[in-house]
Amino acid sequence: MSGKLIFINRYFHPDHSATSQMLSDLAFGLARSGRQVEVICSRQLYDDPGVRLSPGEGIRGVRVWRAGGTRFGRSGPGRLLDYLTFLLAAAWLLLRRAGRGDRVIFKTDPPMMSAFLWPIAALRGAVVYNWLQDLFPEVAVSLGVLPAGPARPLRWFRDLGLRRARCNVAICESMAARLLRRGLDEQRITTIENWCDVEALSRQDGDDLRRQWGLGDALVVGYSGNLGRAHPIEALQHAIGHFRDDARLRFLFVGGGHGYQLLRRWAEENQLSNVVFKAYQPRSILGISLAVPDIHLVTLDQRLEGQIFPSKFYGVAAAGRACLFVGDVNGELARRIRTERLGVSVPDGAALVACLDELLADRSEIEQYGRNARAHARLRCDISRALNQWDALLSR
Repeated sequence: MSGKLIFINRYFHPDHSATSQMLSDLAFGLARSGRQVEVICSRQLYDDPGVRLSPGEGIRGVRVWRAGGTRFGRSGPGRLLDYLTFLLAAAWLLLRRAGRGDRVIFKTDPPMMSAFLWPIAALRGAVVYNWLQDLFPEVAVSLGVLPAGPARPLRWFRDLGLRRARCNVAICESMAARLLRRGLDEQRITTIENWCDVEALSRQDGDDLRRQWGLGDALVVGYSGNLGRAHPIEALQHAIGHFRDDARLRFLFVGGGHGYQLLRRWAEENQLSNVVFKAYQPRSILGISLAVPDIHLVTLDQRLEGQIFPSKFYGVAAAGRACLFVGDVNGELARRIRTERLGVSVPDGAALVACLDELLADRSEIEQYGRNARAHARLRCDISRALNQWDALLSR
């Protein structure tokens, strides 16, 4: 097929953030299949805005163009200026790189990017796709960051960009349903879930790392990845505090984020010895790191159901570990966990404590959940499945 693919997102390889890893996997996979792939991204890293990456280079068959901009980072009013300057720089690169017959795929960092940049793609004769990792401004309203009144014109402006796209790719069915309720044409909506490399993550042995981290023979309840504002920590605090003197159970948090820092300070202030904190691990040993816990926590603010889908679930399943979901027990992930018997879903801290008490009394069910999870991952969560779906979508 003629025409190149141009992906636009603030972060790309070697950045380790979730959106970067998803985009990097897809871009490299499509390039291996013979596609001409380009990426427009920023020159900084998610957790280190001071880094200055090369303005342009080729990586594993993908041509990367890195836009300049301010570097205030993810907190404070400077974040908005980072968004604006990236959009301006990315607009200039898109104007230079896009041509007739190309396909431009906008992700959602910064928010509402397609609403600002689709006219440039259209001017150059390119076809627009949106790859929605979340729904803004709905997420900001649900979290109380943005009042409902100012969000209405933003939502209208966002929808304008969605309606101009050839296709809008939602990462879960509940997100696709929300788009339909916004009045978008059903023919312009499809669902392609996020993924993981199942073979790379499965059947890894975490025993050595478990010993190195001093977790012993306790039942280890882990959390891996970003613990941000979309992931409430109150239920986790309740459970950690309840089991503070129970040597049978340890909690492990590997990653970072706003909630991670809050939880770590809280544990230190309360002198809790039953919880261990570790930084993000290199992706090369992610399978080993995921194999350390016996059970993995996956959390999502109940108000965000259908606006975000917790992609860490895919790695948990590939690692063959039980999933303990804290969130909407009637939501999409909870239904999948219940139907496929991949773990347990609970709504709050009290239910989390009760669930852990039951699992401590009978660990055999944990092992069965893990076996079910790995089988489920091979069937539905592998990157090969997603690559085939994306290839078919972009070949229409």
